[in-house]
Amino acid sequence: MTGLPTGTYILKETEAPDGYEVPDESQNMFRVTLNNAGTMTWVNVNVTGSLIHGLMGGDWKVTEFVIGNEPGVELPSAGGIGTHFAAFGLACVAAGMVLAVIAQKNRKPGAHAAPRIG
Repeated sequence: MTGLPTGTYILKETEAPDGYEVPDESQNMFRVTLNNAGTMTWVNVNVTGSLIHGLMGGDWKVTEFVIGNEPGVELPSAGGIGTHFAAFGLACVAAGMVLAVIAQKNRKPGAHAAPRIG
């Protein structure tokens, strides 16, 4: 944060590291004040600007903000082996239907008729 004039700024994380999620707005805003004495104070504030965590300060030329990011949710894998089993099952059903239609067309009239009783 070099080259900034004295004043008050809002610092907000906009992009989290890979595998992590950006914290929600209520925990992701810091009000930073740079003064003429070369010091900086910062507080964690909510969306309305109210204080969440205590006041800290220090040399603003060497400052590190550590924002607690939560790991992202691991999504289930898609296209696993279950997909192959489902495709194989559908192919078997389709093949059975094709064979049934062919057998029905090639059937001779009366060849499989039930015998008459009485």
